[in-house]
Amino acid sequence: RIVNFSACGLAAQHAIDLLPAVAIACTNLRAIWFSENAMGDAALWGICSVASGAHGTKARSPLRRLKFVDASLIGATDEGLGHLAAALVSGALPRLTDVCLAGNHISAPGVAEFLTTLYDEGFCSTASSRTHPLRLDVSRSSLLTSAEDVDIVAAAVRLLR
Repeated sequence: RIVNFSACGLAAQHAIDLLPAVAIACTNLRAIWFSENAMGDAALWGICSVASGAHGTKARSPLRRLKFVDASLIGATDEGLGHLAAALVSGALPRLTDVCLAGNHISAPGVAEFLTTLYDEGFCSTASSRTHPLRLDVSRSSLLTSAEDVDIVAAAVRLLR
């Protein structure tokens, strides 16, 4: 139920090529770990794309955990977070509870936009059909580099309370 590609030298394009096969073969897949690979943003996009059924795979994935610790997600991760927000809002990842992006270069505006998108789309409301909270781990990331960054993320977090 866990596919672990940690520290295996997997590049982003290889991950994208593998994901449809993994999704089809593992209908009960609960976790995908891509830690310590040079993934870039494309792997996060690929997972969301597969989960949304873009590759002919079944939508509404049972996936619960995504782990990209120290996976060289640099800058463009903001776009990957946008894809993740879209997949969550669409209901393609109804059971996802844990997204770990620790140790990557993620911008404060990107995280704030991710949280704001979830709020704006009603993802966090009591009317949402989600039964599990979502945990986003961005520890050890070069996220908060200024007081302005702290304010940006804090404002987005306040929306969710």
